[in-house]
Amino acid sequence: MVSLIRQNFISNNFPFDIYSKQSTLDQQISQNQQLSLENQQLRLELAAKSDQKLEILESIARQKFGLIKPGEQYYQISTSTPE
Repeated sequence: MVSLIRQNFISNNFPFDIYSKQSTLDQQISQNQQLSLENQQLRLELAAKSDQKLEILESIARQKFGLIKPGEQYYQISTSTPE
């Protein structure tokens, strides 16, 4: 038993090693939380840009191909004069 205590305190630097590892763990947790927040912000920015691109694509599809959404009615106004 005495040899185990001696090994832990002298060879393994017992209390200081635990404090060092806890400090490293705390730093990693803090860094992970910061990176998580940055990832969330980047996901929101990506979603916003994707929505803008979808709106542009929808506009092009409506203008070029006359596509409409389900339930919408399409009206075409002609500028030609009747004969």
